[in-house]
Amino acid sequence: MNFSDMIATLSQQTEMVQPELFPFPFKSHLIFCCIGFIFLAYRFYTQRRPHQIIMAFALPISLMVWLSEKKSIYYTMGIIELVLIVAAIAATIVYNVRHPEKKNEQGAAEEIQDEAESAETVEADENAAENEADTDDESGKEE
Repeated sequence: MNFSDMIATLSQQTEMVQPELFPFPFKSHLIFCCIGFIFLAYRFYTQRRPHQIIMAFALPISLMVWLSEKKSIYYTMGIIELVLIVAAIAATIVYNVRHPEKKNEQGAAEEIQDEAESAETVEADENAAENEADTDDESGKEE
């Protein structure tokens, strides 16, 4: 069977047999899509990153698979999902190029926090050393 025969055979099939497309039933798929949508919408609300809202709307589109067994539905859903994934990747790149200070602010905040923690550790070590020296001096005076 060559490539042209495969395309001809596939084009003649109008309906697909219900494949083992999802390992779980419709109710589970619906629940997972709702949870994913709510999570990504909330993350968009808190962080304002465009790829999150794009993916939030891409999740429910996967429910189209339950509408019909026609191949056109599957292909349409696949094309829409592919376009949204590419759009999410492009939005991430554009967002990171236009907002590099967000990364720098996060990195700077982490550095400041690390420096504060290391300063506290050094200070605690110095206090412990001073306490040991004081106890040694006091024990020497009593003898």
